[in-house]
Amino acid sequence: MNSALAVASVTAVLKNLLEDRLVTAGLSAPLGDPEVSALPPDRVQVGAEERSQLNLFLYRVTPNSGWRSTGHTGTRKSMLALDLHYLLTAYGGQDFVA
Repeated sequence: MNSALAVASVTAVLKNLLEDRLVTAGLSAPLGDPEVSALPPDRVQVGAEERSQLNLFLYRVTPNSGWRSTGHTGTRKSMLALDLHYLLTAYGGQDFVA
């Protein structure tokens, strides 16, 4: 995928995978049905009244030199050769919950 929404699409897919995996692993109920978000760390709501939360934050995008060096031939669009670096953080309203 080589479009303006490619990076946002990857973030959305990772967020959905985390949500699905919490449910299929049976961890959602014991953890108090945690919310999964994709926000900058300073915008995450933190407090004693807040639900447990996993937050996925894209903190760096770098060119992938290995995929960039592959010769582009033909009329197809070239691949978007990027490495996306994410920070996954856990938040909880109480100690040892997150």
